[in-house]
Formats: sequence, structure tokens, C-alpha cells
Amino acid sequence: MFGSEGIIQCAMANLTDLKVCSYNCRSLKSSLHDVIQLYETHDIVCLQEHWLLPTELDILTNLHNDCYGFGYSAVDITSDVLVGRPYGGTAILYEKYLAPSITFVEYSGSRVTSMILSSTVGPILVCSVYMPTDYSDECSLIMYQDVCAKIQSCFNDSDCVQVLIIDDLNCHAGSRFYPILSQLVSDNSWILSDVNRLADAFTYISDSGLTVGYLGLIMLYAAVVLIIG
Repeated sequence: MFGSEGIIQCAMANLTDLKVCSYNCRSLKSSLHDVIQLYETHDIVCLQEHWLLPTELDILTNLHNDCYGFGYSAVDITSDVLVGRPYGGTAILYEKYLAPSITFVEYSGSRVTSMILSSTVGPILVCSVYMPTDYSDECSLIMYQDVCAKIQSCFNDSDCVQVLIIDDLNCHAGSRFYPILSQLVSDNSWILSDVNRLADAFTYISDSGLTVGYLGLIMLYAAVVLIIG
């Protein structure tokens, strides 16, 4: 299991250390044990590729007695016939005690699930993001630019001055998508926290175990201190 994990030192009512993690689960149903284990040791869990149908999103809220969850499905069920396996989707799970401090952010797409977390250091925009894969074609490049633009719009439309964007970004330094990502970060004075803190590390391993890579990153505004575990 690979993901990005950290602790935000964020002062809130009855809260000193907020534990946040990210996990590309590649089917929530097949990863229930891992997801519940993560949830039991964290306050917020950002999920990518949960593969749930729109009619199955209630599973997110029923995972644990102390958990709420919400997200978006990437599966189109408007046709009478579902072809192939489910795919994509993002979600955020969080402890029920955080509910009074959380505002959902409406978004018309499956690649970004966002919420605003109220805190004494100001509102924090928290996003779980699943970026498009690079298939070396123009379409995937346009899709990547589009998701970056939607992240920017989500931030601009909020009153947040702090941001925590936890992603499966599907890119790394030197890749075709990296300049697009770097521009988004630079324009907002954000930080690629994982890049700054991790060296000679990987966050992805192929099913065969023969290929590793670095696909997941955490972007944040400098005022929010993230400690990578």
C-alpha cells in the first residue's frame, strides 16, 4: 500500500494534531481492510480510484460508525449497459467530530473532491485529486490542464488562504505534465511538500512489482505546516 501521509499542526477547538493521509485504493470494495485501518489512525483520509458507481457512494458514509464520507463517481450509468469494470473517482473520509467544522464544495466532476475545514488559522481548502494519466497524446494533456484549471477555480471561489491538495498527480519531475503542475504551484505560492521532503523514494509500485515510480504529491500553502511521516 502506498500513499502520502502527514500531520497538520492546526489549532482548532479540541484539536491539536490533525492526521491526514491519502490512498489510491484502486477499488474501495477490494481495499476495505486497508482503508478502515487508515481511517482508524487518521482524522481525514483522501481516496483516489475508489471505483464506486454513483449508486454506491453511500458506502463512503457507512464504512465506520465514527466516519462520514462523500465523493464523486467517474462511472457513467446513464446507459442501460455498463461496459468494463468501474474506474476512477475521488472521495474524502473524515471523523464525525469534525462535521461542524466542514463545508462541502460542490464540483461537477469525478477527479476532485473538496471541502473547507474551519480552523483558528483560517479556512483550509482540502482536496482529494486524481489527475489524468499521460498517454502521450493531446487529449491527456488537455485533460491535465483542465483539472489544474478546476483546482485553481476551486481555490479562487473559496475564501481560503490555506490549502491542502492531496493527490495522485500522475507526474514527476521531468515528465511532460510537470511544467503544468509547477506553474499551478508557482502561481499560488504553494509548496510541493513531498518533493521538498522525500529523496530517492517512490509512491507507486506496479501490479507485477517490477516497476516503481513517484506519482503522488502534496501541495500546500506555506502557512500550513505538514510533517511527512
